Amino acid sequence: MSHRGQFQKGHKINVGNKNHLGFKHSEEARRKISENNKGKIAWNKGTPWSEEIKKKISETNKRKKIEPKVKWIGIGESHWNWKKDRTQLKRFNDTAKDRRSYAYIEWRKRVWTRDGWRCKIANQDCDGRIEAHHILGFTAYPELRYELNNGITLCKFHHPKKREDEKRLVSTFQELIAYAN
Repeated sequence: MSHRGQFQKGHKINVGNKNHLGFKHSEEARRKISENNKGKIAWNKGTPWSEEIKKKISETNKRKKIEPKVKWIGIGESHWNWKKDRTQLKRFNDTAKDRRSYAYIEWRKRVWTRDGWRCKIANQDCDGRIEAHHILGFTAYPELRYELNNGITLCKFHHPKKREDEKRLVSTFQELIAYAN
């Protein structure tokens, strides 16, 4: 019998007197295994401790205070980095908050729709998901953040990776947008 079809749904292995492949051992094989294991200590049982050793361990444990293995790190006010005034926590910077806003999400969808949900550069290098890119920077020009004509759809490959590239490509992106309108 091949091993291919034996591991099917609902097939149990290592049950009862079956081997690791799920087959039953013959009576002869079980007898040989039993004889071979006589006198051996089971792998998960260990060597039993004598009464003398148990007594010594007990006395030692009574004399010294045993520390728990897990030490609790300060939780709450006892933690080293606890801030009493929770309003002082700055979870996100202002620009991150703005990028999760409804207005930003709507602006991004409008840019994608205007550009047909495709990269405006659209050449053989286009690859990856599309992104709505601000032609004039998001932080440098907050008044233009949600202006439709300040956005362009680019793929991950064409999206500028550096600020210098963004500044250099501003006029190119503006021409692509003007051509689309």
